[in-house]
Amino acid sequence: MTVLLLGGTGKTSSRIARLLEKANITVLLASRSGTGPAPFQSCHFDWFNPSTYNNPFTQVADITAVYLIPPFTLNMFTPMKSFTELARRNGVQRFVFLSGSILDDGDLATRQFHEYLTGLGVDYAIICPTWFMENLSEVNVALIRDKNMICSATCDGKIPWVSVDDVAMVAYHALVDEPAHNTAHLVLGPELLSYDDVAEILSKALGRKISHVRISEEEVAADLQSAGGLEPGYARMLAALDTAVAHGIEERLNEKVLQITGRSPKAFKEFVEANKAVWT
Repeated sequence: MTVLLLGGTGKTSSRIARLLEKANITVLLASRSGTGPAPFQSCHFDWFNPSTYNNPFTQVADITAVYLIPPFTLNMFTPMKSFTELARRNGVQRFVFLSGSILDDGDLATRQFHEYLTGLGVDYAIICPTWFMENLSEVNVALIRDKNMICSATCDGKIPWVSVDDVAMVAYHALVDEPAHNTAHLVLGPELLSYDDVAEILSKALGRKISHVRISEEEVAADLQSAGGLEPGYARMLAALDTAVAHGIEERLNEKVLQITGRSPKAFKEFVEANKAVWT
Protein backbone atom coordinates (compact mmCIF):
# COMPACT_ATOMS: atom_id res chain seq x y z
CA MET A 1 0.00 0.00 0.00
CA THR A 2 1.28 3.44 -0.98
CA VAL A 3 -0.47 6.76 -0.37
CA LEU A 4 0.07 9.48 -2.98
CA LEU A 5 0.04 13.01 -1.58
CA LEU A 6 -0.39 15.80 -4.12
CA GLY A 7 1.04 19.15 -3.12
CA GLY A 8 3.68 17.07 -1.43
CA THR A 9 5.74 19.95 -0.04
CA GLY A 10 2.73 21.96 1.13
CA LYS A 11 1.37 22.61 4.61
CA THR A 12 -1.06 19.70 4.88
CA SER A 13 0.68 17.06 2.75
CA SER A 14 4.02 17.42 4.53
CA ARG A 15 2.34 16.82 7.87
CA ILE A 16 0.25 13.91 6.58
CA ALA A 17 3.43 12.31 5.24
CA ARG A 18 4.97 12.25 8.70
CA LEU A 19 1.83 10.71 10.20
CA LEU A 20 1.80 7.99 7.54
CA GLU A 21 5.50 7.31 8.09
CA LYS A 22 4.86 6.76 11.80
CA ALA A 23 2.21 4.22 10.83
CA ASN A 24 4.71 2.44 8.54
CA ILE A 25 2.71 3.33 5.42
CA THR A 26 4.66 4.08 2.25
CA VAL A 27 4.31 7.63 0.94
CA LEU A 28 4.87 9.18 -2.48
CA LEU A 29 5.03 12.99 -2.58
CA ALA A 30 4.01 14.69 -5.82
CA SER A 31 4.86 18.32 -6.49
CA ARG A 32 5.86 20.71 -9.26
CA SER A 33 9.46 20.65 -8.04
CA GLY A 34 9.55 16.86 -8.11
CA THR A 35 11.60 16.84 -4.93
CA GLY A 36 10.75 16.31 -1.29
CA PRO A 37 12.30 15.78 2.12
CA ALA A 38 13.94 12.53 3.11
CA PRO A 39 13.02 9.77 3.60
CA PHE A 40 10.05 10.13 1.26
CA GLN A 41 9.91 9.19 -2.41
CA SER A 42 8.88 12.05 -4.66
CA CYS A 43 7.87 12.73 -8.26
CA HIS A 44 7.12 15.62 -10.58
CA PHE A 45 3.43 16.52 -10.88
CA ASP A 46 1.86 19.67 -12.32
CA TRP A 47 -1.91 20.16 -12.65
CA PHE A 48 -1.30 22.42 -15.63
CA ASN A 49 0.79 19.80 -17.45
CA PRO A 50 -1.28 16.64 -18.08
CA SER A 51 1.80 14.80 -19.31
CA THR A 52 2.89 14.58 -15.65
CA TYR A 53 -0.31 12.90 -14.42
CA ASN A 54 1.02 9.39 -15.01
CA ASN A 55 4.37 9.99 -13.28
CA PRO A 56 3.29 8.67 -9.86
CA PHE A 57 2.02 5.42 -11.35
CA THR A 58 5.13 4.75 -13.41
CA GLN A 59 7.25 5.26 -10.31
CA VAL A 60 5.17 3.23 -7.82
CA ALA A 61 2.95 0.30 -8.70
CA ASP A 62 0.79 -0.08 -5.60
CA ILE A 63 -0.83 3.33 -5.00
CA THR A 64 -4.17 2.66 -3.33
CA ALA A 65 -5.12 6.08 -1.93
CA VAL A 66 -4.64 9.66 -3.13
CA TYR A 67 -4.79 12.96 -1.28
CA LEU A 68 -6.06 15.55 -3.74
CA ILE A 69 -5.18 19.23 -3.46
CA PRO A 70 -6.89 21.17 -6.27
CA PRO A 71 -5.10 23.49 -8.68
CA PHE A 72 -5.41 27.23 -8.14
CA THR A 73 -7.86 27.86 -10.95
CA LEU A 74 -11.61 28.24 -11.36
CA ASN A 75 -11.52 25.47 -13.97
CA MET A 76 -10.30 22.87 -11.48
CA PHE A 77 -12.87 20.26 -12.48
CA THR A 78 -11.41 19.33 -15.87
CA PRO A 79 -7.86 18.48 -14.72
CA MET A 80 -9.05 16.86 -11.48
CA LYS A 81 -11.52 14.62 -13.28
CA SER A 82 -8.87 13.60 -15.82
CA PHE A 83 -6.38 12.69 -13.10
CA THR A 84 -8.96 10.88 -10.97
CA GLU A 85 -9.99 8.72 -13.92
CA LEU A 86 -6.34 7.91 -14.59
CA ALA A 87 -5.79 7.05 -10.93
CA ARG A 88 -8.78 4.72 -10.89
CA ARG A 89 -7.45 2.91 -13.96
CA ASN A 90 -4.21 2.42 -12.03
CA GLY A 91 -5.91 0.79 -9.06
CA VAL A 92 -6.56 3.69 -6.69
CA GLN A 93 -9.45 2.83 -4.42
CA ARG A 94 -9.71 5.87 -2.14
CA PHE A 95 -9.62 9.64 -2.69
CA VAL A 96 -9.41 12.32 0.00
CA PHE A 97 -10.06 15.81 -1.36
CA LEU A 98 -8.96 19.01 0.39
CA SER A 99 -11.69 21.60 -0.09
CA GLY A 100 -12.70 24.47 2.21
CA SER A 101 -15.24 25.21 4.91
CA ILE A 102 -17.26 27.74 2.93
CA LEU A 103 -17.22 25.28 0.04
CA ASP A 104 -18.34 22.28 2.09
CA ASP A 105 -21.59 21.92 0.14
CA GLY A 106 -19.82 22.11 -3.20
CA ASP A 107 -20.31 25.82 -3.87
CA LEU A 108 -18.35 28.01 -6.24
CA ALA A 109 -15.32 26.49 -7.96
CA THR A 110 -15.53 23.06 -6.33
CA ARG A 111 -19.20 22.23 -6.94
CA GLN A 112 -18.65 19.95 -9.91
CA PHE A 113 -15.84 17.95 -8.36
CA HIS A 114 -17.68 17.43 -5.07
CA GLU A 115 -20.61 15.98 -6.98
CA TYR A 116 -18.37 13.93 -9.26
CA LEU A 117 -16.36 12.39 -6.41
CA THR A 118 -19.37 11.47 -4.29
CA GLY A 119 -21.02 9.81 -7.27
CA LEU A 120 -18.06 7.67 -8.36
CA GLY A 121 -18.74 4.73 -6.08
CA VAL A 122 -15.21 4.83 -4.62
CA ASP A 123 -14.05 5.31 -1.03
CA TYR A 124 -13.73 9.03 -0.40
CA ALA A 125 -13.67 11.90 2.06
CA ILE A 126 -13.91 15.64 1.52
CA ILE A 127 -11.90 17.67 4.01
CA CYS A 128 -13.39 21.15 4.50
CA PRO A 129 -11.19 23.19 6.84
CA THR A 130 -11.73 26.78 7.86
CA TRP A 131 -8.95 29.41 7.88
CA PHE A 132 -5.51 28.00 8.76
CA MET A 133 -3.72 29.46 11.78
CA GLU A 134 -0.47 28.72 9.96
CA ASN A 135 -1.31 31.25 7.25
CA LEU A 136 -0.17 33.80 9.83
CA SER A 137 3.13 32.04 10.54
CA GLU A 138 4.00 30.72 7.09
CA VAL A 139 2.27 32.97 4.51
CA ASN A 140 1.69 36.40 6.08
CA VAL A 141 4.62 36.20 8.46
CA ALA A 142 6.55 39.14 6.96
CA LEU A 143 3.58 41.50 7.21
CA ILE A 144 3.28 40.80 10.94
CA ARG A 145 7.01 40.69 11.64
CA ASP A 146 8.05 43.74 9.63
CA LYS A 147 4.94 45.95 9.50
CA ASN A 148 3.03 44.91 12.62
CA MET A 149 -0.21 44.36 10.75
CA ILE A 150 -2.61 41.85 9.30
CA CYS A 151 -5.01 42.78 6.51
CA SER A 152 -8.44 41.47 5.58
CA ALA A 153 -11.88 42.38 4.28
CA THR A 154 -13.59 40.32 6.99
CA CYS A 155 -14.65 43.35 9.10
CA ASP A 156 -15.95 42.00 12.43
CA GLY A 157 -16.68 38.50 11.12
CA LYS A 158 -15.52 35.66 13.32
CA ILE A 159 -13.65 32.55 12.18
CA PRO A 160 -13.11 29.18 13.95
CA TRP A 161 -9.37 29.23 13.14
CA VAL A 162 -7.89 25.74 12.86
CA SER A 163 -4.32 24.43 12.98
CA VAL A 164 -2.97 22.61 9.95
CA ASP A 165 -1.80 19.94 12.40
CA ASP A 166 -5.44 19.15 13.17
CA VAL A 167 -6.46 19.25 9.50
CA ALA A 168 -3.63 16.85 8.66
CA MET A 169 -4.69 14.45 11.39
CA VAL A 170 -8.28 14.39 10.11
CA ALA A 171 -7.04 13.81 6.55
CA TYR A 172 -4.71 11.05 7.76
CA HIS A 173 -7.63 9.20 9.34
CA ALA A 174 -9.68 9.68 6.18
CA LEU A 175 -6.86 8.06 4.18
CA VAL A 176 -6.33 5.02 6.41
CA ASP A 177 -9.44 4.34 8.51
CA GLU A 178 -11.61 1.31 7.91
CA PRO A 179 -14.36 1.53 6.99
CA ALA A 180 -13.91 4.53 4.71
CA HIS A 181 -15.47 7.77 5.91
CA ASN A 182 -17.39 8.43 2.67
CA THR A 183 -18.53 11.87 3.78
CA ALA A 184 -17.47 15.50 4.05
CA HIS A 185 -15.76 16.74 7.22
CA LEU A 186 -16.13 20.36 8.28
CA VAL A 187 -12.87 20.89 10.18
CA LEU A 188 -13.03 23.78 12.65
CA GLY A 189 -10.97 25.07 15.54
CA PRO A 190 -12.20 25.41 19.13
CA GLU A 191 -13.14 29.11 19.26
CA LEU A 192 -14.49 31.98 17.18
CA LEU A 193 -12.07 34.86 16.66
CA SER A 194 -12.26 37.93 14.44
CA TYR A 195 -9.15 39.41 12.84
CA ASP A 196 -9.33 42.10 15.54
CA ASP A 197 -9.23 39.32 18.16
CA VAL A 198 -6.27 37.73 16.38
CA ALA A 199 -4.40 41.04 16.32
CA GLU A 200 -5.02 41.50 20.05
CA ILE A 201 -3.73 38.01 20.90
CA LEU A 202 -0.64 38.58 18.76
CA SER A 203 -0.06 41.97 20.39
CA LYS A 204 -0.14 40.52 23.89
CA ALA A 205 2.12 37.59 23.00
CA LEU A 206 4.69 39.67 21.11
CA GLY A 207 4.70 42.67 23.41
CA ARG A 208 4.00 45.17 20.64
CA LYS A 209 0.95 46.51 18.82
CA ILE A 210 -0.27 44.39 15.91
CA SER A 211 -3.10 46.05 13.99
CA HIS A 212 -5.87 44.61 11.86
CA VAL A 213 -6.02 46.82 8.78
CA ARG A 214 -9.43 46.64 7.13
CA ILE A 215 -9.18 46.67 3.36
CA SER A 216 -11.70 46.12 0.57
CA GLU A 217 -12.48 42.88 -1.20
CA GLU A 218 -10.96 44.38 -4.33
CA GLU A 219 -7.72 45.13 -2.48
CA VAL A 220 -7.59 41.56 -1.19
CA ALA A 221 -7.97 40.26 -4.75
CA ALA A 222 -5.24 42.58 -6.01
CA ASP A 223 -2.89 41.46 -3.23
CA LEU A 224 -3.54 37.80 -4.05
CA GLN A 225 -2.73 38.43 -7.71
CA SER A 226 0.46 40.37 -7.05
CA ALA A 227 1.83 38.29 -4.17
CA GLY A 228 0.49 34.86 -5.03
CA GLY A 229 0.48 35.04 -8.81
CA LEU A 230 -3.11 33.82 -8.96
CA GLU A 231 -5.27 34.21 -12.04
CA PRO A 232 -7.68 37.18 -11.70
CA GLY A 233 -10.89 35.15 -11.48
CA TYR A 234 -9.51 32.81 -8.84
CA ALA A 235 -8.14 35.73 -6.81
CA ARG A 236 -11.56 37.41 -6.90
CA MET A 237 -13.22 34.19 -5.75
CA LEU A 238 -10.88 33.90 -2.76
CA ALA A 239 -11.31 37.57 -1.90
CA ALA A 240 -15.09 37.11 -1.90
CA LEU A 241 -14.65 34.61 0.93
CA ASP A 242 -13.49 37.49 3.15
CA THR A 243 -16.77 39.25 2.46
CA ALA A 244 -18.66 36.06 3.25
CA VAL A 245 -16.87 35.93 6.61
CA ALA A 246 -17.85 39.55 7.25
CA HIS A 247 -21.47 38.45 6.80
CA GLY A 248 -21.08 35.71 9.42
CA ILE A 249 -20.83 32.59 7.28
CA GLU A 250 -17.99 31.11 9.38
CA GLU A 251 -19.53 31.69 12.81
CA ARG A 252 -19.96 28.04 13.78
CA LEU A 253 -18.23 25.40 15.87
CA ASN A 254 -18.27 21.60 16.00
CA GLU A 255 -16.42 18.68 17.57
CA LYS A 256 -15.31 17.02 14.34
CA VAL A 257 -11.58 17.06 15.17
CA LEU A 258 -12.18 15.45 18.56
CA GLN A 259 -14.57 12.88 17.11
CA ILE A 260 -12.18 11.75 14.37
CA THR A 261 -8.78 12.10 16.02
CA GLY A 262 -9.57 11.63 19.70
CA ARG A 263 -7.93 14.93 20.63
CA SER A 264 -9.25 18.48 20.95
CA PRO A 265 -8.19 20.98 18.27
CA LYS A 266 -5.36 23.38 19.06
CA ALA A 267 -6.34 26.73 20.57
CA PHE A 268 -5.17 29.92 18.85
CA LYS A 269 -3.25 31.18 21.89
CA GLU A 270 -1.38 27.87 22.04
CA PHE A 271 -0.45 28.26 18.37
CA VAL A 272 0.79 31.82 18.90
CA GLU A 273 2.92 30.90 21.91
CA ALA A 274 4.55 28.06 19.97
CA ASN A 275 5.38 30.31 17.00
CA LYS A 276 6.36 33.64 18.57
CA ALA A 277 9.89 33.41 17.20
CA VAL A 278 8.78 33.70 13.56
CA TRP A 279 7.29 37.16 14.16
CA THR A 280 10.25 38.62 16.06
